Amino acid sequence: MTDLDLYPKTKAVPAGTLRAGHVVVESHGYPAVVVRVAYGAQTTRWVTVYCRYIWQGSQELAWILGGSKLLNSTPVDRAV
Repeated sequence: MTDLDLYPKTKAVPAGTLRAGHVVVESHGYPAVVVRVAYGAQTTRWVTVYCRYIWQGSQELAWILGGSKLLNSTPVDRAV
């Protein structure tokens, strides 16, 4: 097994720009892979980001970043 980088360099990006495969840092030392992004209807400004921690297996359930929908403009720390 390779060593996991728990503290990647990050850049704040709007939640609406996240895509599957991006790595986000939920909190200090907790990087997670975006597995799915659900967008609201065209008239809404919401996005739901589903993630798994980098140490979780693909069979484990994804969880929602921030615990609920996020505004498209909400800043999220993404690994660069």
